[in-house]
Amino acid sequence: EAVRGQAALPVWAQQLFRSAWRQELKAWARRLSSRQVALLARSWGPHAEKVASVIEAGGFDGALCIAGGARMLTERLEGLKKAQVEASKHICRRLLDFLADNDTDTRTYRDLLWRPEEVAMLRVFAGTPVEPWLREVLRPAQPRYVTYEAGPEAHVKEIDAKLQQLWGGGSDGDERLRVAAILKEGVVQQNMVYVRCRPGGWRLVVSVDFCQHGEAPPGHWHLNRTPAGDQIEHWGPRGGVFHGTCWNCPLWWQVIPAGLEYLHRPLRVALLPDDVFGPAVTRSTPVARGKLR
Repeated sequence: EAVRGQAALPVWAQQLFRSAWRQELKAWARRLSSRQVALLARSWGPHAEKVASVIEAGGFDGALCIAGGARMLTERLEGLKKAQVEASKHICRRLLDFLADNDTDTRTYRDLLWRPEEVAMLRVFAGTPVEPWLREVLRPAQPRYVTYEAGPEAHVKEIDAKLQQLWGGGSDGDERLRVAAILKEGVVQQNMVYVRCRPGGWRLVVSVDFCQHGEAPPGHWHLNRTPAGDQIEHWGPRGGVFHGTCWNCPLWWQVIPAGLEYLHRPLRVALLPDDVFGPAVTRSTPVARGKLR
């Protein structure tokens, strides 16, 4: 479906909006290539390098790893000191647990929000003015993507105020959703996801950060509304900060226009099945290492 005024999109995003969104909630662990499984292992830091090398050398793709289990990998660990062997075994177990957790189809995006802190978040926003906006963005969609160059120290509230001035509350036709890719010093540092309200114009709902934030890896997201509907930098329960992950949001939140680079590419984008999204997803900014869920 054509979107008026749409920014040019990368090939994998074109595939997503053409038909691949139907595959987005399907189990993907068995469809990973050995290169992608190795990349997943390396996301746990330098201790995983030996495990990643074993995976690449053996051609162990996702299906083989799930079938063979952690033992298949640990039996091939050689030339390591005892402490390194134990660390590598831990990585193997963690890797297989992660693959197993993603070996089941999901029906809806809300089903991805099953962890205690996510269930609690949905409960807090249930019945509030913000709940319809969350329902709007937690579904398949093809929004309009725009770009905005912000100052290096600009925060969400300041950027939103500038965008509101630029947009003036207007939109083309039935446009309901808009994603602003925010560039700082030439790279995309975050996506800001908007819903159009009538009356009221554009309302920022969530923002996706392509940087490491504490233990939250690139591609994590924040709620930018309180349950009452007031804008906030980062909502969280009891004074904390809620972090969603790149794994439990619609994939369209993670899209940036063609020709641009992520500050740090989300691991989920790198692990999209090549048979659905094409190999172009691997040609981007290197993945930052960080803790996974």
